[in-house]
Amino acid sequence: MTVDSLCSLGMTPGCAGDGMTRSCEVAIVGSGFTGSLLARVLAVLGYDVVLLERGTHPRFAIGESTTPLANLSLERLAARYGLADCHHLATHGRWVAHLPELRRGLKRGFTYYRHHPGERFAERGLDSERLLVAASPEDALSDTHWLRADVDEHFVRRAVEAGVQYLDRTELTSADFSNASARLRGRRDGDVLELEAGFVVDASGPGGFLARQLALPSGLEHTHTRASSK
Repeated sequence: MTVDSLCSLGMTPGCAGDGMTRSCEVAIVGSGFTGSLLARVLAVLGYDVVLLERGTHPRFAIGESTTPLANLSLERLAARYGLADCHHLATHGRWVAHLPELRRGLKRGFTYYRHHPGERFAERGLDSERLLVAASPEDALSDTHWLRADVDEHFVRRAVEAGVQYLDRTELTSADFSNASARLRGRRDGDVLELEAGFVVDASGPGGFLARQLALPSGLEHTHTRASSK
């Protein structure tokens, strides 16, 4: 990206002419749907927000399927901050009617299986200890399976429309903290990038950027349920 286009995002050339510097109120690392939604809400509230992404959108991501509580959260965000698309995404029927270009699946239900500690799981058909739950009383009100490539890109685009300054292809390398601000350093398309922020949110997932920078230990061993994918 050229200096002119970076300046249009509020960036300024570095002193040596080979990098960019920027200051903002809030920097968010990671542009999955959590980071993008938070960035957008803060922009709606009037904050100066920079959203940083190591990759580009659309991108592959595993999941998600919504639950009734997740849909209620989307509806609450929609009502509180004026995010009409979040209201549409909260049910399968509204999604299809208002955002058909975003690919999704109808969630008909899900099953819980009981596992006994120290025992290998065995599928016993109808004799298995399991609970089958219907997702909703009708398809129009159903939960949904998200195609994350579409949904994540949608939320990033809406965040930019709300005033968020979005920088993809950004590889952060260090973070220094003082009482007043944080200074993030890295590279974007080979150019040096330096960002000073009053507040930093790491939305890059477990073991993400700030966890590595601050040597924060994982707390997963203290949780009762743990899931991962490879």
